[in-house]
This record gives sequence, C-alpha cells and structure tokens, in this order.
Amino acid sequence: MASRTPSTRGGRGNDPTRMSGFAFARLMFATVVVAIGYTLFSVGSIGKCFGSAGADGCVTVELKPEQYVYFVIVVLAIGTMVLVRRQLFDAAAERRATTIGILVIVLVGVIFSALHSLAFFRWSVGEIFAGMDIVLPFLSNATVTWS
Repeated sequence: MASRTPSTRGGRGNDPTRMSGFAFARLMFATVVVAIGYTLFSVGSIGKCFGSAGADGCVTVELKPEQYVYFVIVVLAIGTMVLVRRQLFDAAAERRATTIGILVIVLVGVIFSALHSLAFFRWSVGEIFAGMDIVLPFLSNATVTWS
C-alpha cells in the first residue's frame, strides 16, 4: 500500500507548510500590479476659475487613492498565503487556491478603481460655483482647494 508523504506534495520540498515559490511569486506579482493599477486609476483633478483670473477665485478638486484599499489588498494576499500554508494541498489544489486569491485581489482593485473614478467624474466643472459645498462620497479621498 503506497502512501503519500507530505514531502512530495505541492512542490514544497521537505516542508509541507511552505508555499511553493511559483505560487508565492504569482501572488506577490498580482498584488503589486493591482496596487499600482489602483493608484494609477484613482488619481485625478478638476478645476475652475470664476470670472477673470484671480478675481473671484478658483476651485480645484484633487482625487487621491484611499489607504484602506491598499490594506484590503494586502490582507487578501496574506490571507491567501495563510490558507495555502495551513492546508496540505497537492500541487493542483495549491494552484487553484492561489488563482482564486489572485482573482479576488484583482476584482477588489478593479471595483474600487471603478467606484473611485465614477464618484469623481460624476461632477461637472460647470456646476461648481463660489461658496458651493462639495459633498464627497464615501469612496472618494478628494481635496477641495479654493484660491
């Protein structure tokens, strides 16, 4: 009766609690790419000057990425690593678990980038006037500057 030993499972060498190097590299690469993509798609600015330049002032709204989104992305990556390390997955199951973790990280990055951009681009610069209160939605980290 042949038995499977943990040392031959999942490409982990002699340590069955270690994540394979390829799975770890895929997960880290996806995490960094999603964080960079979220940063690129969550930055923007709009502005308007009233009357002649400097007469009535100008307003600038600058959009910046939210810090909690980076936190969520890192927690998902760490959670995927912990899941793979705690389970004695064979190589195929390890790839599936890592792929699902990567897909969830990508989905979170895309959803927050889309919500962040939509909240910002819903404003029309022509509707901004001096003294107007600009209400920022929950997902927007924007700075409003009057000068």
